[in-house]
Formats: sequence, structure tokens, C-alpha cells
Amino acid sequence: HLKASGLACLQERMFSFIFDRTQELEGSFQVILTEHANINKPVFQENVLEVWLNGQKLIPEEWYVNEIE
Repeated sequence: HLKASGLACLQERMFSFIFDRTQELEGSFQVILTEHANINKPVFQENVLEVWLNGQKLIPEEWYVNEIE
């Protein structure tokens, strides 16, 4: 099992790899990640567009829950 610090290091390396590759491709490649990692580095924070926590969801409940009248 990885300790939290080891996992954070792996996440940071993975995201750095993804950011580096997309920058190399100069906008010809888009990456959409659905990950709850919150790396406190400017390059990561500047690229987070949505935070799906605290009730905010990628797919809103009203899309799939029918109201019972």
C-alpha cells in the first residue's frame, strides 16, 4: 500500500506527464480528467475548470432522477 505522500507524488508525476504532452501538441489534443486530486501547484490549479464535490456532480441528478408527484 502506498502512503498518502507516495500517492500524491505519483499523481503529480502523472498529471505533469499529461500537461507536458498536451503542451507539446500545441492544442491539437484535449484531455478531460475526472479525478478528485487537488494538487497545490499553479499548473494544476490553472487547468481545473470544475470541481465536482459537495453536491456538484458531472451529471446533474435532474437528468436521471424522476420526480414523484
